[in-house]
Amino acid sequence: MPIVTYTPIHADAVVALYNAMAAPLPYCSPMDRTWFTDVITAKHTFSPDLLWLFEEGGQAIGYIQCSFLSESADEITLNRLVAGIDALCFAPNRPDVGEQLITAALDYLGRQGTREVGFWFNTGYPLYRGIWCGLEPAGCVSGAAHARQALERAGFYLQQTSHLWLVEMSGPPALVTSRLPVECRVAPHEFISLAERDSWRGIAVREASAWLDGQQVGLCLFAELPGYREHRGYAAGCIGSLSVNSAMRRSGIASLLVSETMRDLYTVGVRQVWVATQAFNIAAHFTYERMGFRRFAEIHVMGREL
Repeated sequence: MPIVTYTPIHADAVVALYNAMAAPLPYCSPMDRTWFTDVITAKHTFSPDLLWLFEEGGQAIGYIQCSFLSESADEITLNRLVAGIDALCFAPNRPDVGEQLITAALDYLGRQGTREVGFWFNTGYPLYRGIWCGLEPAGCVSGAAHARQALERAGFYLQQTSHLWLVEMSGPPALVTSRLPVECRVAPHEFISLAERDSWRGIAVREASAWLDGQQVGLCLFAELPGYREHRGYAAGCIGSLSVNSAMRRSGIASLLVSETMRDLYTVGVRQVWVATQAFNIAAHFTYERMGFRRFAEIHVMGREL
């Protein structure tokens, strides 16, 4: 059988395959073996049994990685009823490789009692999770249309569409104020939950928070993305989440937080900032457009039942 289960001897092959996929994607930084072994495989949701490679002629030419959700009170016990495909990598001219990898993964998950499988991305972690299927007038910007087609042939269907936004800062971002007398604080972010720490593992996360009368009324998590300075020749950052107290919305707090985030990233040399929003979140679209972001791509989240 060409499908083999991952062992540490396959680490270099996984890294090489990932980098071949990420090379044309400006929002994916190349990965090295250290990042893979110290960050990806160190996550509590990572299991070697859920990473399969397709080998041909003694060489790995594709892989698929899955994981189970962590929804228990202790965050350690995994919910095997729900799984996700974290990465799917194979050449566009080898659809047979993708189909066999997906079939092997679904067969294994089915034997584990899994009932739902999703193919998603984490908006705060665009370095590794999933394939980004981007569409704009020029066509598919991610080069992953072949992956989506393989998933569709395996019974996956579109569950959610999100948008990827980009702003390029040629100068210091303008200072934005809110209509409410809020105080904005920027500081390193401390995660409490294991799931959040794992999702941002390897990334130094910061936060911009808004305060009114001693109460936090808004929060934006952001970070400079590692690897871009070294491998891409420029520094890039991402906004992982943005939230405002429902009673305080439409008062300029969201724009204030995004402004402070952009200003903080600019001071450390970041000139490009990425963010993903769900397609139905019109309020977020308006906020980012006001701050100079432009929509760059669509991201498709797919899933199926077993």
